[in-house]
Amino acid sequence: MPGPAHAQAEIVIIDDEPAVARFLSRALQMAGYKEPRVFSDSLAAASYLESADPDLITLDICMPGLDGYGVLESLRSRQAFDSFLPVLAISALDDFESRERAIKAGAKDFLVKPVNVNDFLLHVYSLLDTRFLERRLRDHARVAEDMTREQASELGQAHLEALERLARVAELRDDETGKHATRVARLSALIARELNMPPAEVALILRAAPLHDVGKITIEDQLLLKKGTLTQEERDIVRSHAERGGELLGGGRSEIMKMAEMIARSHHERWDGHGYPSGLAGEAIPLPARIVAVADAYDALTHARPYRDSQSVTEAMSEIEFERGLQFDPQVVDALLRVLRHEETLLLVLDMPRPDSDIPRRLRRRTGP
Repeated sequence: MPGPAHAQAEIVIIDDEPAVARFLSRALQMAGYKEPRVFSDSLAAASYLESADPDLITLDICMPGLDGYGVLESLRSRQAFDSFLPVLAISALDDFESRERAIKAGAKDFLVKPVNVNDFLLHVYSLLDTRFLERRLRDHARVAEDMTREQASELGQAHLEALERLARVAELRDDETGKHATRVARLSALIARELNMPPAEVALILRAAPLHDVGKITIEDQLLLKKGTLTQEERDIVRSHAERGGELLGGGRSEIMKMAEMIARSHHERWDGHGYPSGLAGEAIPLPARIVAVADAYDALTHARPYRDSQSVTEAMSEIEFERGLQFDPQVVDALLRVLRHEETLLLVLDMPRPDSDIPRRLRRRTGP
């Protein structure tokens, strides 16, 4: 007797001889299998199989019209995604060429008429056993893949959170409030939206920008917080935080990590090509990095640090405007100005100082309405 899974198997019999079809159907039911679906018309069977999901097909090879080989050919596209669809070919032809042709066409086994009932049932059981084993393995593989994907996602999220904490630690060393990275990220997202970047990219910038200075975790406090002029050697060490940040963030598979690496590595490049670490110029600098460069500069200028006082919005924008086309992308500077006109956004969302009234008026001549 077949097991529960075998007994409920969906079996299709295709044979143009009604007597043979009845014999095979009766043999299956007497052995404990559910009643199979029987077709004497091979064209009707092929049409049915286009959407059906049988567990086993017994297929007569010699049939008028569409023969067994034709039915096997029609199943080829299905077999591309159903790697083990058992087809038991049955034929009155008992020669090697017929067997070989049937197997190469997609049949998994071959019986010769007249069919011995015990041989038939044994082949059916064996094919179904393989069918269900293959299905279980495929299900297990799918579960394992889902688990791997979920674990990888959790691991990636944990890695990102760890890096965000590192970035916050680095930030607290020269920003007592620890809000610089958040403000830069929010302002960067607003600038990106003002530049009509796709919403998905705006969201990525919002999430990735807080990590722009994560490389500072590798720089000693005495250099980061030093008052006065840095020596060339000290300046080179401080500047290395961009490349080190890129290395810390490198190798991530998620889009957030890729964006964060790009920003960390390139947000100190200059529009005129005199930045670091790679000396990129113009549009060779990734747009997200160009945006963060402007947002970072604006926030740094308008908020006090241990080694310098804050500037007014007027003073900060004067410096940024001076670097328009030199250090900064002109279009990004203009987008920042448009964002600055929305005072409520800056006060409530960004926790930034109120723009001075003369800023929009002074720059409006250059940027337009």
